[in-house]
Order: sequence, then structure tokens, then C-alpha cells
Amino acid sequence: MQVHYGFEHTDTIRRPIATVGSYDGIHYGHRAILDRLNELARERHGESTVITFDPHPRTVVGNAPVALLTPLPEKLEILAGLGIDHTIVVPFTLEFSRMSYQEFVLKDLVGQLHIDTLLVGYNHHLGHNRSGGYDELLALSKTCGFDLQIMPQKQLDAHHVSSTVIRQLILQGQIHEAEHLLERAYHIDGVVDRHGAVSDIDPHKLIPAEGLYAVTCTPKTDKDPSYDATLSIGPDRKLSLSRPDFPLPSGETTIEFR
Repeated sequence: MQVHYGFEHTDTIRRPIATVGSYDGIHYGHRAILDRLNELARERHGESTVITFDPHPRTVVGNAPVALLTPLPEKLEILAGLGIDHTIVVPFTLEFSRMSYQEFVLKDLVGQLHIDTLLVGYNHHLGHNRSGGYDELLALSKTCGFDLQIMPQKQLDAHHVSSTVIRQLILQGQIHEAEHLLERAYHIDGVVDRHGAVSDIDPHKLIPAEGLYAVTCTPKTDKDPSYDATLSIGPDRKLSLSRPDFPLPSGETTIEFR
């Protein structure tokens, strides 16, 4: 997958089949859209293109930063694994948040990206004050000459889940329920020292509620195998691992909840 930061130099993407969204968590509801995006790209002999934002829009226009299920590096890794051809990371600023849907479509999606197809959910809206719904985008697509595709309500409702719901579950320590909606293990990347303290966690990563959790740890070196351990989460994002009777390998480690 090729990653682009902003819309400059994206005119080389072949027949962009695009979707727009934050896609935090990339849960199975998101994947219904992304699977359809890849399917459309194959049908139209184009390239699947995800347009996402950094930082999360609610961090800019809301009252507080949003702790993320998938900070940007993790999100890009998952998108690549799903077979997406291109991801465009748009810097989300206060100025950008005030852009109308018409300006966004005309200036960026058509003017620079030259989209072939835009795929949206049935209740998706673009632009300032979410003023660009399906009807508005359909009229614009006819004027600008791109195809507008919509995910049917029935199909999306079958995958009804939200990143907000998953965040709440994790904050309540209900990891198994959250993982069911994600359809994968929730994990934290960090650096483990020989005493078990975990540091260098992405500052935007959502940390579960305080408590003890059963985890599987995978060091990012070839010399150390995966191992089971207990993760203690204390106040102020303090994480530590323990494994009775066995030393803890130090270094970069992926910690998966189980």
C-alpha cells in the first residue's frame, strides 16, 4: 500500500475508487465498506483509496483529544493488510474543518485526486456542519463526472457497530466484548524493561481501565518467543508485566489481550 500525506502528487493513482472517513479501529462495520471498496476497484479496473484524517477530527473540533483504538501507524498497517492500494492522510486542522463539502469535493477529490468513484455509507456526510449528504453529493457527482456509490442501509445495519461503543467497552475493561466487535485482539505496542515496566506507548493509544489482564506478549526480535503474562494497568497509563518464575525479555513488544 502506498501512503500519501495530503493530496499533492496523488494524480498518479489509477482511477481512484475512494472512501472518506476516520476509520478508527477498523472494526467489522468499517471492513464491510472497505471490502466493497476493493470489490469496486477490481470491477472498474481502478485502485482502492482510503482518505482518512490525522489527528482525529473530534480532537480538533471537540472539547478534548480522542484516545484512539488505532493510532495512525497501526491504522495504516491494518489497511495495508486488507489490500487497500492507497491511503491519503489529510491533516485535519480547524481551517480544514470549516471547508464546505463542495470545496472539498471540487478542490481535493476532483481537482487533485481525480476520483473515478466515491463510496459512502447511507448516512455519511462530508464538509462543514456535515452538510454534504447523499443527495447533495449525488447532484455534485453528476456535475463533476464521478460515480457515487452508496452502501445499502440493510448491509451496514448488519454490521452495526461504532468506534465510540468499542472505546467505551475498553475504558470499562470489557476487552472481550470490544474484541468481538473488532474481530481481532486488542493490543498495545511498547518497550518492556527487565523489571516488566512498559514504556514508549503511543500517546494517542486508548488504554483500558485500571486492573489486571491476561495477555500474550510477542517481542519484536526473532530471538525471544511469545509468552503469556499478567498486565497490570495503574493510574496515569502506568503499565507493567509480570510472569512468575520466568525472566521477562526486554525490548519492543506487542501486548495482546486474551
